[in-house]
Amino acid sequence: MEWTRAKDVMLAKEVLYLEPFQFKERTNQSVQAWQEITSKLITNYPGDFGRLISRGGKDHLHAAENDKGNVNKKREEAVAKDVRLKAMEALSQTKKREEMEGDDSKPAKERKRSSGSDMLAYMRERVDEEMALCAKAEEPKQLQMD
Repeated sequence: MEWTRAKDVMLAKEVLYLEPFQFKERTNQSVQAWQEITSKLITNYPGDFGRLISRGGKDHLHAAENDKGNVNKKREEAVAKDVRLKAMEALSQTKKREEMEGDDSKPAKERKRSSGSDMLAYMRERVDEEMALCAKAEEPKQLQMD
């Protein structure tokens, strides 16, 4: 039997209605659920599912799931390979690739190296501030002494 989109939809409707996956695999309940699905498909759509067996519907559903999983797996493998190649490339190759891709990210700003004069200027400011605070604190004391 050839599976079409319409047949897939009919099978999916019956599977959703009866929910055969609620039972453990290879149990009597699971087998009965799949047999009921096939019997309903055969009685409701005799022209489409005339010779369907329960195993055929179940296998087709599992094959569709596996195909979807394989596509995702291949996509993940391709992404992983790309990441590995990018990690192994030299810095010059990375810069060339970024230029070709048109990355607008700007390179990190170079840090300005501090010189000793900057530190001295900062220390002078701190000393001046401390002196001003001390002078303000001593003013009330001198007023009390006078």
